[in-house]
Amino acid sequence: MLKQISSMIFSTRNRNPWPLETDAFTLLEVLLAIVISVGMFFVVLVFYRQTAEVRTMAVREADRISAIRLVMQRMTAELQTVQGHSTQGASFSGDSNSLEFVRTTLPDQGDWLGGELGRMPAPRTDLLKVRYRGGGTNAAALYRGEEPLVTERNSEEALATLELIDEQQGRMPPVLSHEIRFVRFRFREGKDWRDTCASNILPIAIEITLGNEKLPDNLEMDAYPYEFFRRVILLPAGLAARSESVESNANEVDLLLQELEAI
Repeated sequence: MLKQISSMIFSTRNRNPWPLETDAFTLLEVLLAIVISVGMFFVVLVFYRQTAEVRTMAVREADRISAIRLVMQRMTAELQTVQGHSTQGASFSGDSNSLEFVRTTLPDQGDWLGGELGRMPAPRTDLLKVRYRGGGTNAAALYRGEEPLVTERNSEEALATLELIDEQQGRMPPVLSHEIRFVRFRFREGKDWRDTCASNILPIAIEITLGNEKLPDNLEMDAYPYEFFRRVILLPAGLAARSESVESNANEVDLLLQELEAI
């Protein structure tokens, strides 16, 4: 009996009074958990940064493409209303980096109301003289300016409202887009594409090439190495002028359409 009691007391003393201590984490386990948590945090952070950079690049590219699309649409609408004849001199001229033409437009609604005593504050017309110019060697932006096709303006105040001063390139029209840094125009006269329009007759089409990157100094325009956007715009006034003056070139439009379909 005494042996049983003593054995029970001995077993009770050796029993662990804190049974939860055997389930606690060791210092090594805690450190391992911290290292794993920090590693996962950095992985998530790197993934987030990469996602943010991709999103920024996508938004940037969308803005650049949108700028070119808007310019193309605007130039298309304006060139399709080019006038073939003008009482103020040449109505159309251009080279590989600039374009100047006369187009028709609807007068502003305020022109119909008149100013004080029903008089117009300045001459108004439905003809506009539009100028486009690329950035040239600076490749800074695409410039665009317009003015009513009326008598010559010689006052400095009038010129200041129509043009900007550029120290390296002289007088420049206002900036249309800073996203466009490469501009090239080509003109379809007869069966060939030319870099200049020297004829008194309007071309039948204009090829417009726009890019977002500057052309390297050691390359020609034909070797532009970056992504570009191109559109060929038919000029109704040019087609009408050539059909009246050059009967032998009646198939010029058909040849041009065949070339475009083959692209």
